[in-house]
Amino acid sequence: GNNSAIETSEILDLTDQLNDDGTLDWTPPAGEWLVLRMGYSLTGYYNRPAAEEATGLEVDKMDSAAVKRYIDTYIGMYRDAANGLVGERGLRAIMFDSFEAGFANWTPRILESFKQKWGYDPVPWLPALAGYVIESPEQTDKFLWDWRRNIQLMVKENHYDFLTRYLHNIGLIRYGEGHESGFATMADGMEMKQTADIPMAAMWMQNTPGQIGINYFNDNLESASVANIYGQNISAAESFTGGPGYGTAPWDLKTTADAILLAGTNRFVIHTSAHQPISKGPGMTLGVGQMFSRNETWAEQAKVWIDYLARTSFMLQAGKATNDLAVFYGEESSESAIYGRDLPNIPEGYRFDYVSADALLNMLSVEDGALTTESGMNYKAIFLGKGATKMTLPVLKQMNDFVEQGAVLIGTRPDGSPSLADDPQAVNEILDILWPGGASVTVGEGKVYNTNEPASVLTEMSLEPDFSYVSSADDSDVMFLSRKLNNGRLYFLASMKDQDEVIDASFRISGYKAELWDPASGEISPATYAFDGERTRVTVPLDRFGSVFVVFREKTNQSSATIPEPTEQFVKQVEGPWQVEFQEERGAPESATFEELIDFRESSDPGIRYFSGIASYNNKVDLSQETIDQGDVIIDLGQVYKLAEVWVNGELAGTTWKPPYRVDITDYVTAGSNEIEIKSVNLWVNRIIGDAQPGLSEDEKITVPASERQYYRAESPLVPSGLLGPVEILNQSIVN
Repeated sequence: GNNSAIETSEILDLTDQLNDDGTLDWTPPAGEWLVLRMGYSLTGYYNRPAAEEATGLEVDKMDSAAVKRYIDTYIGMYRDAANGLVGERGLRAIMFDSFEAGFANWTPRILESFKQKWGYDPVPWLPALAGYVIESPEQTDKFLWDWRRNIQLMVKENHYDFLTRYLHNIGLIRYGEGHESGFATMADGMEMKQTADIPMAAMWMQNTPGQIGINYFNDNLESASVANIYGQNISAAESFTGGPGYGTAPWDLKTTADAILLAGTNRFVIHTSAHQPISKGPGMTLGVGQMFSRNETWAEQAKVWIDYLARTSFMLQAGKATNDLAVFYGEESSESAIYGRDLPNIPEGYRFDYVSADALLNMLSVEDGALTTESGMNYKAIFLGKGATKMTLPVLKQMNDFVEQGAVLIGTRPDGSPSLADDPQAVNEILDILWPGGASVTVGEGKVYNTNEPASVLTEMSLEPDFSYVSSADDSDVMFLSRKLNNGRLYFLASMKDQDEVIDASFRISGYKAELWDPASGEISPATYAFDGERTRVTVPLDRFGSVFVVFREKTNQSSATIPEPTEQFVKQVEGPWQVEFQEERGAPESATFEELIDFRESSDPGIRYFSGIASYNNKVDLSQETIDQGDVIIDLGQVYKLAEVWVNGELAGTTWKPPYRVDITDYVTAGSNEIEIKSVNLWVNRIIGDAQPGLSEDEKITVPASERQYYRAESPLVPSGLLGPVEILNQSIVN
């Protein structure tokens, strides 16, 4: 019966006695028998989202022959479309998105694969898949664990690893996502990504600026961990997914970008596609993701944003990650599923990589008491995170070897092995060596700390934080990531708070000058620093949601340097009237006079109230020779929605996209009268709402019908737009 355990010796395999017509040719021995017929069917899962003609049943990802048939057809279609340009010239990479293919637990070769992997016949245990208890609940659980782990490995080997080999044979590379945030499957995320040429994650736009979606942060940490351990160095992210249609400018995207970078990602793959066949705005879109195309209102001003992404990516591709700890999350499931919206309880100021069973068994070795990889990683300890409550015998043996050779292991005793294939006595022998009881034990040259709290162990190891700081602000949240260079170090710092602050930062490096590299402007400037012993303190000013690289690249015997702060002097306010010209064919008048600066939403003219696009504000400003001689001349726009180009005397002086909205105009001004033009760019939102107003025919509407209209109705709130000011001229100078 279903409530009592069935012994494997009582289970008969009648498959050979089943006729082709489905009749069973078997005479049962005396007694009461339950005949269980097990079959399989398709999952019924279709690929999504896809155009109708490209939609079909998902391929069996545990069957490399099926995957090959699929990819042969797929690449064949590409060859036709690209006129044969696939490989070195033409299509060079294929990106495999997050796994959204549902669950499968059977494939034609599964029994053969299982026997080979676990060394026992799964057939007598198959009734467990239908809910029957075989031998005992504990043994049934162990068989089911082996079955699930087998599926994970088959997906890894027959889909992901196979695809990499296949693509390499035809001169292509693989970008590979895994689970993303919530798409669970029977596979391990690090294993799905480990043979990708570019491991990849996703980071959706967060609704609250400065908020980090930890579930996505984990996905990016996972990809970065793969790149660090397996040596790809580049880790990519599907970036800025989600968010309201055409509702974002670079300033809105920045905190998501910084979160991506802080997780260790160093290549942006922007969601959505840039291809845009429709000229009328907002154009054709997928309906999810920042609509990165030539029809974006700020497309012509996007260079400053792309420069920011490029500079930060370039810097974080340099050298090697310097993460202190390796976090092992077990063999049960994917790190992203195990941790979800949590992070391991590693104290602030330290960074870590996740390590999978594969990484543990095949990529790590012990050198001078640290766990190292051929790719250059150097972990001071391994921590047993969530998910590591059970361990298979091969993993336990490896852990024991690591500790004997001098490694530090932090974590409490696992509860045996999850696998039916492991000898429980051999498992317990190793557990008793590594966890005999007590707070810690020395094993060989290494040590095991019997705790789930790494903080106390790091203190005992005298491993100080890589980064710590004190802020001028009461409520501060500055995150960091560091990279080791051939000579020196770099640290990426980013604030998750919408405030100006100055931090007194302390870094685990000494003997170098400190520099501040601004990824928004490209400017490099010397920093105020002081080093003593093993650490350097640096004064780091941060803007609202500010980010900066602190770079140590020049060795010095000078243990401190103080850089004078620039002094700032108000020169004048640029008063109205402003002559404002509006972008053509956007429903606004050709021009208007603003006696004073207003938000477009306050205008009585619906053409201005609902305007979306570039509005050019023209004015004149008189400057004295004394102002020009006194130092740098800065124009401060006050508040602008959402970004602005500043033109002085007919030349582009700069584009400002984030607070403080300032541009250095020193090189463009002369004594006397100067023509100032500020090209302010807002979002598509207001025009889409304007087009939704009752009584407008399609011909009168400015925007083409688009998926964005689902986001905005006639009564939707308009968003702030235009140059609000106050616009001021300032003098900046440094007094030594």
